[in-house]
Amino acid sequence: SYMSFPAWKWLLGPLGLGIIYVSKKKLSETKPIFKGQNSVMDADNYLPYKSNWKEGADRYEYSTSSMTDWVYFQSSLKMLEEIGFETVRNRIYELAEYLAKRLNSIGFSNLNEMFSEKTGIISTYKENVNLSELQLSLKKKNIISAVRLNRLRFAPHIYNSAQQLDKVVFSIDEILSGSK
Repeated sequence: SYMSFPAWKWLLGPLGLGIIYVSKKKLSETKPIFKGQNSVMDADNYLPYKSNWKEGADRYEYSTSSMTDWVYFQSSLKMLEEIGFETVRNRIYELAEYLAKRLNSIGFSNLNEMFSEKTGIISTYKENVNLSELQLSLKKKNIISAVRLNRLRFAPHIYNSAQQLDKVVFSIDEILSGSK
């Protein structure tokens, strides 16, 4: 009946843009939290203020949309569709598996090894390593990661190369050995 997701990250869309799907069956019983000029009937006449929601999905439009974001997002989706979403997903899985194995080679354990499902996210750790400090050191080398739930998190995407992932592992090994 419902689905929502952000446009960024895996879909390469802009930050702050998201999608919501509400089935027609649930639309009339799902009330928006915010009311905006475009979410009500007769929206072009500002006064008096309106309280009757539009019938369709427009009822969730509570602010002016950035058309630039939508153009950007449409271009991202078009590119991913041309490559093929299955190809994109498989490449992400391949890169994540590659990174996980390389991290294992320098003594890191990966949380995703506990699950049978494939994922594009690597959540890794090593005993006696301050992951917050490591993450900050990686950031200084322009390597993007995050610390979540006491794990260092990476999310390679189709635009990454094996050489870039090798640089991540080399940099981690270099930082931990103290030869920055």
